[in-house]
Amino acid sequence: RLVALGRPLPGTGRGRLGLGGPVDLSTSIEAALSRGRFDVVHLHEPLAPSPALAPLSRAPSRRAVSFHRPELLAGVAFLGPLVERALSRVDIRTVSDEAGRRALQEILPADYELVPSGVDDARFSPAGDPPGAPKLVMIARGRDRVGARFALSVARGLDLDAIGEIVLVGPPDAPWRTRAIVPKALRERVAVMPDTGVDARAEAFQAAQIALFGDPEDTSGPVMREAMATGCAIVCPRTPSIEGLLRHGQEALLLPPFTATEWTARVDDLARDRERRAALGQAARAAGRRSWDDVAAQLERLYDHARDRHASPPRRRLLVDLRVRASAGADPAAVVEGALSRGLDAIGVAGPDGVSVATRIAEEAGDRLLVVPGAEVASQEGTVVGLFLSEDIPGDQPLATTLAAIHAQGGLAMIPHPGALPAPSAQAIRGHADAIDCYEVSCAAAGDPRSGDLALRLGVIGCATSGAERPADIGALGTELDEFADGPGLLDALGSATAGGGGEPRARRRRKAARKT
Repeated sequence: RLVALGRPLPGTGRGRLGLGGPVDLSTSIEAALSRGRFDVVHLHEPLAPSPALAPLSRAPSRRAVSFHRPELLAGVAFLGPLVERALSRVDIRTVSDEAGRRALQEILPADYELVPSGVDDARFSPAGDPPGAPKLVMIARGRDRVGARFALSVARGLDLDAIGEIVLVGPPDAPWRTRAIVPKALRERVAVMPDTGVDARAEAFQAAQIALFGDPEDTSGPVMREAMATGCAIVCPRTPSIEGLLRHGQEALLLPPFTATEWTARVDDLARDRERRAALGQAARAAGRRSWDDVAAQLERLYDHARDRHASPPRRRLLVDLRVRASAGADPAAVVEGALSRGLDAIGVAGPDGVSVATRIAEEAGDRLLVVPGAEVASQEGTVVGLFLSEDIPGDQPLATTLAAIHAQGGLAMIPHPGALPAPSAQAIRGHADAIDCYEVSCAAAGDPRSGDLALRLGVIGCATSGAERPADIGALGTELDEFADGPGLLDALGSATAGGGGEPRARRRRKAARKT
């Protein structure tokens, strides 16, 4: 089962590839996963500003990302830490063209699978080459309209007696601005059609025989595939992305960008040479024949490979109280015995007196109990709990600095529920959601029915803890999780518990059962 976030992924309903979306980007991955357990979470355009990017690293499923628009790569430098953090645990990375893959490997080195776009064959099919002058479609969708102006300069030099209908597919916004740049001599011949989606493009390509791409940016992406599928003779600028797909003189005419005289001569030749048009169109269709069923099958193979690569024996289940708020005066032996008497397998120790408290309790526990060391840290915006810490973190620093210091030790940042401690406000949490790993619902907040809802709205994983300050209260609230050994493993376990309906106070139920016996 698949949930796709971001740009919609066309689906076919075939096999076990079921789409859970598109999911609105304002909805967190946790909220989407709360509907059921998913095998794959697939985020499209992960470099675009998106609230789905931050919780991607906490998704409990196999994770996949797809890059479609190379122009978004320019913003990577500004999103560096966030992007690297979110993508560090991604299982599958796909890119839609070879040029994008080369660019990504320079900016974010990794292995990228080439998964080109598909085409709806029912909408984009060859119309043959009927008698009469051929229909010309000019594609220039750039909002600066530089490509449109160039395409119109080519059209103005053509022998219009040899050309039939002319359609200019322009940007979707402000079509009147595109019409305004059509020369007076062509206004009766050129129909301007804004690219409002696949239906508009299908109408434009209907019965077309020549496709001219005036804007180099349009040579990558779905429109080129659609032109190929219709069997058009393609004339386009020579770019790195297109040279990996089409060969000059065989599947298309690849010409130097913005050389109007040469382009006009080549289009005039095609308009008069029916046999040449047909040969180029047939070769382009053969090279680009790829349906959305083909895309779905390729993605399924990638999903299966990722699942098999990470397959492992079932993990042991642990009963965990993720935060015991022990102070410097706590008796380590009493803390350990209190946890064991409640049937706990692991505890997180994070109190106000630093990591040394957890260290002493871990030494006392030995192999009998897993102790996750941590501490409370008082930031300027409120108290933060760090888990998997090895050193104390100074207080009274900005929240962003405190979170960064926790992660610098390989730790996890947990935000306590407001009311349990002077925790950061909801607004502060939203502002730093990319650096917050989980949200604590302790006994002090367990009676608040809004606790879980707040965690979902903030886009962070919730976890149940006792917040116990006395040994007798340890295990009053906790979570049953898959076995874990480090911070990323704990995040996976928490995500699985949350998505699968876990996170219930199993420790409390065990205490009651023990009392009965």
